[in-house]
Amino acid sequence: MASLATPVVSTRQATVYFFSPAGDLSGLDLRTGKQVWHTHLDTGEPQPGGRSDTPQLLLYQDVLIARNGSRVFSLLPPTGH
Repeated sequence: MASLATPVVSTRQATVYFFSPAGDLSGLDLRTGKQVWHTHLDTGEPQPGGRSDTPQLLLYQDVLIARNGSRVFSLLPPTGH
């Protein structure tokens, strides 16, 4: 079973982001720990008999880049919470 991607921190947005193998992407406020943002990415169906890769999450400036299997997503979460 795959685990969560390594969380990434945006000090500019004061948010830590988490990405799950199921496609859930969340942002938590660094000061309070409260969820400030959430979305779900359609990562497709798991491949039968295939190995479960750990998803990856990267931050480039304010843009999140998420990879799960062969699918790659980029998105700009809302800023200014």
